[in-house]
Amino acid sequence: MIVERIGPRRVLGSSLMSLAIVLSSSVVLAQQQQPAPQQQPAPQQQPAPQPGPQQQAEPQPAPEGQSAQQQAERQPPAPEAQSPQEEDVQIARAEPPPAQPSLPAMTGVRIIQVKHDRIDEFESLVKELRAAMQESGRPGFQVYSVALGEVNTYHIVVPLDSFASLAQFEQQPPMEPVEWEKWRNRMGETIDSHTMLVARMRPELSIAPTNMEQQPSELLMLIEDMVIPGKAREYDAFVRDELIPVLRQANVPAMFASEVILGADARTRVFAVPLPGWQELDGPSPFVEVLGPEAAEQLMARGDALTERSESQILRFRPELSIQPTP
Repeated sequence: MIVERIGPRRVLGSSLMSLAIVLSSSVVLAQQQQPAPQQQPAPQQQPAPQPGPQQQAEPQPAPEGQSAQQQAERQPPAPEAQSPQEEDVQIARAEPPPAQPSLPAMTGVRIIQVKHDRIDEFESLVKELRAAMQESGRPGFQVYSVALGEVNTYHIVVPLDSFASLAQFEQQPPMEPVEWEKWRNRMGETIDSHTMLVARMRPELSIAPTNMEQQPSELLMLIEDMVIPGKAREYDAFVRDELIPVLRQANVPAMFASEVILGADARTRVFAVPLPGWQELDGPSPFVEVLGPEAAEQLMARGDALTERSESQILRFRPELSIQPTP
């Protein structure tokens, strides 16, 4: 469960298919959370001068066939005078701040298990692909290798505009057709398994950093929770209403959440926690730090009741194999 793994608790190696889905979520959140335009304060309106004794309006003659009393009854009542403060409140209520866009962001992840004796060759081929994509001006991608967990595993992360963009490499390869076919054959000889996943970001279950760095952190803790059938809404509410407030109180700078939509079970929730170094795992769990051991244990129990299983890995960012996405 996520509660048990943000901190030094049980960082276990496990067979994971969907943990790298949120590796590029920091870029996505930075694009989504644009600051709202500042609202200019409304100018205070001066109350209209009241007519004095010499400024009273002269009564108008009643239409023919109507008495003055009947004419007065037909006139709409005059609005009550408002103070400047009341007018300012009404103006503020009438002009709410513009709503932020909440378009779902998707990420494609290729999780590749490399043959243990072909790692150098695999990385060399990735560098060839990197050079070809840089030359052709293609969008960037990020590469991570597993440092603690399923070793010899690489995660290649690409932001997706749409599902149609999944076919881009087949329709418009970054190399000449003959070279591209040779590259694919050589790459296939280095691989034991290859899984493709697509996930959607969940900003409401995430903590966006205040200062978005251009280059990802050295390490990334990935946590995968499999939600019990029928408990998805309850689980999401638990993360949003109970876990995230504690993490914010513990000053956890960032956590990115997503849900798998293709390539694995749709009940999968994936969380990515950037780590500047291994020393971050030496401190106490933020839940124990904020709540104390007993309350933290109770929080874990509530989370365990909503999850079928939970696994984690530590990944290392590989800048020499990556192309940073353009802002």
